[in-house]
Amino acid sequence: MKRSVVFLFCLFSCFYCFCQTQEIGSWRDHLPTRFVIDIYKNDNTLTCVTEFNFFNYNIQTKEINVFSRSNFLSDVNISCSEYKDNKMIIAYKNCNIDIVVNGAIYNMPDIKNSQILGEKKINEIKIYEDVAYLASSFGIIELDIANLEIKNSFQIDSLFSSVNDVVVYSDTILASSENGLYAASIKSNLSDYNSWKMIDSRNCKKMISKGDEIYISFTNKEKDSVVVLQKDVFLTINKDFSEVQNIVHTGNKIYILDENNIYRIDSLDAFLYWSNTEKIVDLIITEDVFFGSKKDGLITFINNTKDTIFSNSPFTNNVFDMSYSEGKIYVAPGGVNNAWGNINNRDGFFIYDGVFWENFSYDQSMGKKDILKVCPNPSIENNYFIGSWNGGILEKQEGFFINHNFYNTNGIVDTISIVDVNNWSRVRGMCFDDNNNLWITNSQVENPLIVKQQTNWFSFNFPGLNSSLYNFGEIIIDDIGQKWIVMPKGEGVLVFNDNNSLDQLNDDNYKRINTNYGNGGLSSMDVYSIAKDREGAIWVGTNNGISVFYSPELVFSSFNFDSQKILIEQDGYYEYLLDGQTVSALCVDNANRKWIGTLNNGVFLYDESENEIVKNFNKSNSPLLSNTVFDICVNELSGEVFFGTDNGICSFRGVATKNSRNNDPVFVYPNPVKKNNSYVCVSGLQNNMNVKFTTVNGELVYETTSFGGQAIWNFNKKPVPGVYLVFSTSTLGLTKKIGKFLISEQ
Repeated sequence: MKRSVVFLFCLFSCFYCFCQTQEIGSWRDHLPTRFVIDIYKNDNTLTCVTEFNFFNYNIQTKEINVFSRSNFLSDVNISCSEYKDNKMIIAYKNCNIDIVVNGAIYNMPDIKNSQILGEKKINEIKIYEDVAYLASSFGIIELDIANLEIKNSFQIDSLFSSVNDVVVYSDTILASSENGLYAASIKSNLSDYNSWKMIDSRNCKKMISKGDEIYISFTNKEKDSVVVLQKDVFLTINKDFSEVQNIVHTGNKIYILDENNIYRIDSLDAFLYWSNTEKIVDLIITEDVFFGSKKDGLITFINNTKDTIFSNSPFTNNVFDMSYSEGKIYVAPGGVNNAWGNINNRDGFFIYDGVFWENFSYDQSMGKKDILKVCPNPSIENNYFIGSWNGGILEKQEGFFINHNFYNTNGIVDTISIVDVNNWSRVRGMCFDDNNNLWITNSQVENPLIVKQQTNWFSFNFPGLNSSLYNFGEIIIDDIGQKWIVMPKGEGVLVFNDNNSLDQLNDDNYKRINTNYGNGGLSSMDVYSIAKDREGAIWVGTNNGISVFYSPELVFSSFNFDSQKILIEQDGYYEYLLDGQTVSALCVDNANRKWIGTLNNGVFLYDESENEIVKNFNKSNSPLLSNTVFDICVNELSGEVFFGTDNGICSFRGVATKNSRNNDPVFVYPNPVKKNNSYVCVSGLQNNMNVKFTTVNGELVYETTSFGGQAIWNFNKKPVPGVYLVFSTSTLGLTKKIGKFLISEQ
């Protein structure tokens, strides 16, 4: 597969960056660039390969250009790379391979798609002329770069040993493995493992060549050593190392990077070059010094001035939950395991305003691990609440954090009832009601539902339910104020009604919703997601599709309130919407369409007015980072849809924006519409308006309906240049809006 881009190779040129006017239908990803694994230098540009993408840094202009799955690469999660003579090879953890040559990128999924028993991983790559040797968990792969094909694969012994690294020098090829160091003549039949001879039986890892000298690292439980292979003689460096991360040949010298320090090798002596270099895995030395760090990105020392380089992005690629308010996306990167125990995530949390990411570290978050929810206050700017699994509740006000715990809430924020565990408050769900009260779920305690009313705190129990034995997850509030709470681990949904009287407990009701007829009729008790649509219906995502409660107000009545499954037509057959699939995320856009995330099959967009799936994004047909989707969130101002996956966050510029007010002006863009534009967009509308595009003479050329506050005219054929008018009318004809735009000849 070949994809050409505006990319003036030597990999080191400008690339198109998204701005605030992101094209409708375009994608971008939001992946960190801190975790650098390889760095390369060409003139004034450094290329830094990270675990998720790569970026170019211009030393003179300080410009950063990021290349990732949404704009260049074919995959995500990079395991290793190699660059030489204007050729770059990138290998991914799933063994997918990208080759970049002469301004084009070629994808080679052969190894990824092959059936290989056992572990499948590419450990290192070395390029020699037009051939690349890939050291892998299943031997050595010989890749013909010129013809873009895999020429051969080699096993170095009868044990099918994993190969850690490979080096070619003179007429010899060396392969390092846990079982020893192997050598073979490059002219021999390398496919016959009898051609390979073990020349050292120690556990061998990294190798690098400097002329006819080969520097090799050996490891054992206590220390690492480095030897020089010179004319078939092993010479040992006079130094023990602490877990060698890399051996680098730069500035005509050899440097050993271990887990703590960097050493320069002169003859057989090791001299400390740089101390305290934790997570630094690559190095380039010219008149300046450049480090590649798995923690801090690219570190430069130019004219003895230190600078740390990485693009603006989330701190990590982890995401568990996303929330939206007033143009900002709030990301909780924590998580729980399958038993709803801690995973001890220390990523803090992230906020995105549409242009910049603001990252709050673990320390800035007062040491809260496993943050599962960030809930913005819709009435107070820069005020939001953070729920964590074991760390309770944190509130962010202007300039400082407040820790709400058992002691300063009179025991309302209770701690879990487990022997030998102290002060653990497990908070997952948070949301505000119409009166700006904050509702919170607190697991494994007697009173698991909390409400914060200004400075007052209240809690509620569920009589007859031993709440200390249960986890309580996401919470939403329906149109009459009832609280719908997900109970994880196959416990269904609980609905609570306080009858709008927080201080009166005798009128409270709750009901557990299950699969039984007359008691909810859920598709399954394993509930993963929940959302309220713009008509008040409650959508519940389970491991067996979707259940919709169209009459949630009847839950506590004697009338039937059971959920329904949606029957749709697919390829001439009728079936239930996403029947049998695990629906892990639900989000409703401004046009009341449902964005549905699954654990295995990507994302679906369901339009209820048409009763059809109008989009299906997966990793094969789109830049979606993974088919495993944890959460979905829509920026209502821009229509951008954010997908939180197990590989990180990416986004798609949708068409449904926030409904505008009656007196908001119409905005048409691009205006003028130029030759290379494929659509024109009208914003400032209300949902479901009739929108007509006409010439100035009144001739109708296109008619459509607005989604949210926006309507799109996609050109199947470019219209005749000239001035065009837009007429939009609400369903009842009470609101009318007019716009004008130009289609130019250029």
